Amino acid sequence: MKSITVLMGLAAISALSAPAAAAVTYAFTAYSSIGSPNYRGGWVFTAPDFVTAALRVEPAALDSCFVEGDGDTPSCGRQRFVPDQPTSGPDGTVFTDVILFGVLSPIESGSYPYYFPGNAFATPGTYDSIVLGAEQRGRLVVTGPPAVPDAPAWAMLIAGFGLTGAALRRQSAIAQHHWPAEA
Repeated sequence: MKSITVLMGLAAISALSAPAAAAVTYAFTAYSSIGSPNYRGGWVFTAPDFVTAALRVEPAALDSCFVEGDGDTPSCGRQRFVPDQPTSGPDGTVFTDVILFGVLSPIESGSYPYYFPGNAFATPGTYDSIVLGAEQRGRLVVTGPPAVPDAPAWAMLIAGFGLTGAALRRQSAIAQHHWPAEA
């Protein structure tokens, strides 16, 4: 009985160490005046976890997407996440996370690169694109799982510690009890 109680307590405690499957939302907006026509657009994508490896996202997998162009009727194409991409900047090579914004258009289709600080795909926050300047700018908002466990997780943690402590206290009491000698 004692070992079952200890195991239940340890199981409740270890449940907190396994991260819960929580979605990560990426919201991207962009503007480009490089080339013709000028494009404005953006998309929202929900991933099961942070993007840490190259990922291609088809338009159907996006939560939403819009693209506008001057004198054009563009639509969303395939979007790409490229983490840890070496990029030449004014201070030398830096590692950045790159979004290739896919645009389909009768005039000019392609993927437009937007560079964000390294580790932006794996860290919740708001990031403005770097490197290209005013002609091509973007913003990425990454919303991830909460860093603090929710109330049921705290309740399990406290119950686990309580059960483990009770089992250990009971075991100690049994070990300290003096049994009468057998005749």
